[in-house]
Amino acid sequence: MPAPNTGFVAVAGAGWHSLGLKSDRTIVAWGDNTEGQCNVPAPNADFVAIVCGSGHCLGLKSNGTIVAWGRNQYGQCDVPAPNTGFVAIAANGDHSLGLKSNNTIVAWGQNDHGECNVPSPNADFAAIAGGGYHSLGLKSDGTIVVWGDNTFGQCNVPSPNEGFFAIAGGESHCLGLKSNGTIVAWGRNDHGECNVPDPNTDFVAVAAHGFHSMGLSSRAAEGSWRLWVSCPDSPIRRELSLMGRGFGQPNSTLR
Repeated sequence: MPAPNTGFVAVAGAGWHSLGLKSDRTIVAWGDNTEGQCNVPAPNADFVAIVCGSGHCLGLKSNGTIVAWGRNQYGQCDVPAPNTGFVAIAANGDHSLGLKSNNTIVAWGQNDHGECNVPSPNADFAAIAGGGYHSLGLKSDGTIVVWGDNTFGQCNVPSPNEGFFAIAGGESHCLGLKSNGTIVAWGRNDHGECNVPDPNTDFVAVAAHGFHSMGLSSRAAEGSWRLWVSCPDSPIRRELSLMGRGFGQPNSTLR
């Protein structure tokens, strides 16, 4: 973590590198820089959101444009024209996603499994998320659309497909957060990444990467945040109490 470790308002990480967004809208990047993923392009200013792919990065500017840098083997850093009107970004693996202000999705980069082929109708999307070789879109009506690699059923949203307000994608699994505070998980489950710990209630945010999942839960009676992590290298389910209420929700949430 580069010094000074202060003033951060958002973080992102993937592969072997990390990003931090400062309150002054600049980005700090650290970790593996083999592909230049830690070299934030100039001018490093006016960023409002950040995401990471396996070897590349995306930054969303306040003017609705996307800046991309790092590995570009599959064109994942070549933002399609017109590079305007974006309100959210997502990335995973070697592909990238952008959500436009007109509620359509633009996807680019590796497309070996159709992860960049947004299903028709490409309309009414409110949030986006990327998986390893699949992509997710949350519709304004609370339903989820998933496309791309379906080897582990990660594109088969469990019924009833309704009432969702946040989404996340791991390497080969998906998470959906319902408006009632429960999490639905589906896809690959070799490491328990789809086994949501009890009690499956009171969740307010979800995140996923690789072969693990996270949910942020708020219990008014406890007066604290509870974060659980299902880790592939250990059967132990860790629970942390995060005192305070400064934990922000991820980019892929219903606006």
